[in-house]
Amino acid sequence: MPRVRLQPRPWFLLNWGIFQSLLIFFLCHGTSTAEPKPEKSSYWYSHDYPNPRTEPERCGRSPDHQSWLCDPDDFISEADAMKLDELISSSYSDTRCRCYSCITNSHGYLIMVALMEAMYRDQTQINGTQSTQKLFSDAKRFADDLMHQWGQKSSCKEYIFILFSRNDKVLYTLAEENANKILNNTMIMKVNRYVYKYFSYKEGIGKGLHKMITYYKDILLQRFKDPGPLQSLIPNQVQYSEIQETKSQANSGKYKQFSLLFSICFQLCSCLLITLLQINN
Repeated sequence: MPRVRLQPRPWFLLNWGIFQSLLIFFLCHGTSTAEPKPEKSSYWYSHDYPNPRTEPERCGRSPDHQSWLCDPDDFISEADAMKLDELISSSYSDTRCRCYSCITNSHGYLIMVALMEAMYRDQTQINGTQSTQKLFSDAKRFADDLMHQWGQKSSCKEYIFILFSRNDKVLYTLAEENANKILNNTMIMKVNRYVYKYFSYKEGIGKGLHKMITYYKDILLQRFKDPGPLQSLIPNQVQYSEIQETKSQANSGKYKQFSLLFSICFQLCSCLLITLLQINN
């Protein structure tokens, strides 16, 4: 497997809504680009990253075990992997996506997970202010490639893909159109905010994934208990402002409707008052 020296970057937890529910949310905990480089670490090309359905051994699984989880760099234990397999399977069987194929075939949303030391990225294009933007683009392309390699074309747009790249500091969730109707941008941002701390150390990754997928399953079953407003969970003011702008637009529409109704009532009352005065005169 090819190797490259990777320069450390700030911790990112990504969640950003773009076409067909590509959702990333990031938190920056600030480090300097002048830090010493780490030891050599391998990276993966999307076309070479193993498929857990056809190459379970390369994904760190037993040869006779098919899974939707791939862990070629050995981040989690076999026990954790088996628990995650069971959770992914129950999410698929217990939920129902809003599509004819899902209903007739008695299945729901399919969650896939890819763990890796690092994604392949063009280092020559990563510098200064372009670094974050390039990271978004690379994560999007990598997750999208793997999702369609593993699951081919989804009949109901029900796929949910979780990608974690440790050296890139990326925890990334992609939800297809049908899945995103329930597992929307705001909910993914909240869930990622709850679990990101577990991904800062290797021993916590398995637990973090279990919590994350459990939250996703509860949301898909519409039994997720929301502990509070999104503002308290998101330190990134720009992204919070975007959500507030959407709410503001909705409130503005309600205000316009109320103003119109008030104006009509006022005019009717005025006409009635004038009529009564004329009758009395």
